[in-house]
Parts: sequence; structure tokens; C-alpha cells
Amino acid sequence: MGSCRVQRLAAAAHSSALVDADKGNLHPGFFRSLLLRVRWLAWRIRADWLPALLATLLISAAVLLATGLVDSHPTITSPQGSGNAASNQAKAIELAVKILVAVLAAGAAVVTLSRSLVLGSARAAQTYIELRTDPLGPIVRLFQKLVRTVRRPLVVFVDDLDRCESKYVVELLEGIQTLFRSAPMTYVVAADRKWICSSFEKGYEEFGKTIGEPGRPLGYLFLDKIFQISAAAPQLSPEVRRAYWRGLLRSATTNAPTELEETRKNAEREAAETVKNAYTQEELDDKISKVADDPVREQAMRAAAAKQITSTEAQRATEHRLQRFADLLEPNPRSMKRLVNAYGLHQATHFLEGRSVSPEALALWTIIALRWPLLSDLLAAHPQWVNDLANGKAPHNNKIPKTLKELFGNDEVRGVFAGDADGLSLSLDEEAVRQIVGRMGNAGAGQTMR
Repeated sequence: MGSCRVQRLAAAAHSSALVDADKGNLHPGFFRSLLLRVRWLAWRIRADWLPALLATLLISAAVLLATGLVDSHPTITSPQGSGNAASNQAKAIELAVKILVAVLAAGAAVVTLSRSLVLGSARAAQTYIELRTDPLGPIVRLFQKLVRTVRRPLVVFVDDLDRCESKYVVELLEGIQTLFRSAPMTYVVAADRKWICSSFEKGYEEFGKTIGEPGRPLGYLFLDKIFQISAAAPQLSPEVRRAYWRGLLRSATTNAPTELEETRKNAEREAAETVKNAYTQEELDDKISKVADDPVREQAMRAAAAKQITSTEAQRATEHRLQRFADLLEPNPRSMKRLVNAYGLHQATHFLEGRSVSPEALALWTIIALRWPLLSDLLAAHPQWVNDLANGKAPHNNKIPKTLKELFGNDEVRGVFAGDADGLSLSLDEEAVRQIVGRMGNAGAGQTMR
């Protein structure tokens, strides 16, 4: 499957999904929905049906000329008329057979030709590319028109990408990055971060030896450019898992809503109202502590806090708090924005998991994860090695890659763990790392990227 065809099929899928989306509860209204369908129908007629229609007309004309139903050289018959009835009948049967055979042949030709010209075929994609100087331009413009027609926030979820071959992963993500980034739409990719990184490293293997950094190889550099943020999926605490199982067992014995479900909905409404004016981790932790004696209300409050901490107002407060860490970041404006986004999602994850983490320690760990993701994965699995890093000596373990061992003596890395910046008085030690990674295990698995 060629790259251009992948991108073209992705564009068609995007556009079709936008049309199908208006069947749900979030449809853009009757008139905009109608306009959306009309534009999509017009595109389908032009892209899929028009070639088949033209082929049908041309073949039908050829059939009519071949069978004599349309005579390009009309003759003048005798006014008297001559010939016998048997001869005329034989000619009529012969003509009918010719028409039947011609129609069957024309039908087969139309089906074959239309299949080669529809939007999703390989031959169509190749022909389309050869005939146009800008083959993807019309599709991209159609997609942008459909997005503008919806006039609602749109999100595209891509799941199971870590079940695809590396070439497809690279082509799909690069197609989205180059063709559809101008449209106001958010893409959420639920996949293993390491799988996607390895796919890019395999696709650009010839550059891997010369491009990359210790703790952040070539594949992670691509992720930094394509995705604004990546985060691990929250892990359910034992208490939440037990409550979930109880709910499943109750729902299996009755078709009516359970009392637990009604209690949960009421708790969620109450929690949303309670946290609406809280924008810092300390304020939200305080509200959670007040309902800690009620598991249902506590979980609802944690879910509301996780949503609230990523709100626009909370991000403004976060930006102000993280200004003290600017000296520990890479010297570019984008690194600060990425820190704010990643820090907010880490806070949300800890709220959902039921853990309380020092905001300053979490900020330092987030910087480590952004600048040296492989090092953060290593320390998440072996927090005790933080002490070796503080001493500037790599642990004696042959399984640690050479590039990561170099980071144990890196002054910049030690500076982040020591909180070496104006206004900071907290270091990132083994206990803090254990508290941060908690039950997450390997921090590199189950990443969700946007």
C-alpha cells in the first residue's frame, strides 16, 4: 500500500466519519447536517459514481452502434417493402442475441472499470496520482470544508495502532501531520509509545546512528514533533476494582438501575459542583480529603478533580507555578508548553489512581520524562537506581544500554533531580520516585498520545 493511497484513504475515512457523526447526539443541527451530507454526496458522485456513469454511457453507445440499433449510415428503403416473414424473424432473433451478449459484456466492463476507479482501489489511487499535479489537494479541501460545516469541537480516536506494521504506522501518522494539521481537530492515539517509536526508528533506520540523543533516540524525537503530549493510562486501585466488580455482579441479576448506580450519578453531580472553582492541586486534594470516608463520593470527587486540573483556568495557575522550573527545560518556547500539558495530565492520573504526590517532585519527574524518556522508564522500573544517579555512577548492570549509563554522569540530569534552579528547595530522591510511579509499573507502556 503506497503512502499516498494510505493518506487518501485516511482522508476519505475522516470525511465519512464526519458525515456519520451527525447521527449521534452531538449532530450539528438539521441544516448543517443536511449541508454536510450534500457536500459528501457531491464528492462521492464526482469521485466514485461519475467515472462509472461515463463508462456506462460510452459502452452503451458502442453497443447501440455495433448492433445496428443506431445506424450512422441510414439507408432509403423501398416504398413497396419486400422480403418474407421468416427472414425478418431470423434477423430479429439474431439482433436480440447480439444485444443480450453486448449488454452482458458491457455490464462486466462497467463493473470492472468502476471497481478500478472507486476511491478505495489501488488502481484508482495510482491513476489519480498520475493524472493530477496535486492529487491530495481536493481531498484535503473537502475535509476542511466538512470540518468547518460541523462547527463543533471534533476528536478523532485512533486505537490499536500498536497492532499495525511499522510502515503503516509511520505513513498514517505522517499523513495526519502533513495533510490534516490545519483543520481544527484533535487526534487521540491510544497505543504503546514504544511500538510507535520503534516504527519510526525502523522506517528511518539509516538516520538512527547519527540523529538522536542519550535517553531520547530518533523515534522519540519524531513523537515530540507529532504529538503535543503523551501520558500513561491510569491504573485502577484495588478499592475501585472491587467496587466495579460488585457493580457488575449486581447488574447481572437485574435489568433495573441499581442503587449504587444512582448513588454514583448523584455523587458525580455533587463533585462537579464542588470543584468548579478549585484550580490547584492543593485545593482539589483538600476537597477529596473531606469525602475520603465515602468510597463512592471519593472516586467521583477524584474524577471531577482530574477533569478540573486540566481545565483552562487550572492550566493558567499551573503555568505560573512551573515558571520556577524554566531553567531545567530545553531552551525553546515549546518545551514550556509541553511541560504544562504533561504536568496537568500526570496530576489527573494521580487523582484517578488515588495517590497524593508532591507538586514540585511531580514537576521534576515530568521534566525527566520529557527530556530523557528512556531514563524515566528505567527509573520507574528500578527506583533504587536514583541513588546511583545522585552519586554520578551507573549501577553495575549489563542490561542497561550504554547511552543510558552515560546519563548517570550527566550534569544536566543530576541538576533536574537536585532541583537546581532558583526558588526550588526539593530534590527528586528514591522515595519521591516510588511515590510518583506508584502502581504504574513501567511508565512507558500503554501511552495515550494527542
